[in-house]
Amino acid sequence: MTDRRSFLAAVTGILALAGFSPACGADLPRVLVVTGGHEFEPEFFSLFEGNWCEAARVDSNEKAFAEKLVGRYDAVALYDMNQELSPAGRENIRAYLDAGGGLVVLHHALVSYNGWEWWWREVLGASYREQESPGMPASTYRHDTEMKFTVLERHPVTTGLENWSMKDETYGSMWYAEGLKVLAESDSHQGTAPAVWLGPWSRGRVVCIQPGHGKEAFGNENYRRLVRQAVLWAAGE
Repeated sequence: MTDRRSFLAAVTGILALAGFSPACGADLPRVLVVTGGHEFEPEFFSLFEGNWCEAARVDSNEKAFAEKLVGRYDAVALYDMNQELSPAGRENIRAYLDAGGGLVVLHHALVSYNGWEWWWREVLGASYREQESPGMPASTYRHDTEMKFTVLERHPVTTGLENWSMKDETYGSMWYAEGLKVLAESDSHQGTAPAVWLGPWSRGRVVCIQPGHGKEAFGNENYRRLVRQAVLWAAGE
């Protein structure tokens, strides 16, 4: 959290104790929401509505990472699906993460950058493989599956969440890093699998959330709370 935000948070707390309600939006986390490369229901954007963040939308990964991110955003939420990113884009997002930036990777964004080993191995700790590679089978998916989610660990990302069910798209045969910190799991068409986990990247805060395909997820109060808390935690709240 920046000095500016720490100061404003302290002032907000003092005013609240005194019985005052400061104007909304005085200290909202700045979130870059990246889409593109995959069709999705427009209801997705409702996840970022409400007076809890300042969300900037970009519909291309190249546009999103064309400029330096450090100091401009408190968190980046990825909902795109792309395999290619320019050297400049890779440099900018890596610099952002090196500086301790927060990252939330949602659903099909887990499919991105299969050829960028640093990304999926060191940052996400997981990868959905579109094609088979040495030692890694091709991953699978199944639409409209009734999924049961089990919270495994209490954490700011999972605060207040109870076990829940909803229909969504499952992923199978993904690669996961050893020792991954899994916060919640789900039953998929290939058995139990991580549903929410923390990426192994130690210089910042990375959260990966496997579900999130369509309207049922976007309207589910547990899922909405999960995404909101993941973004806030990644932003340093």
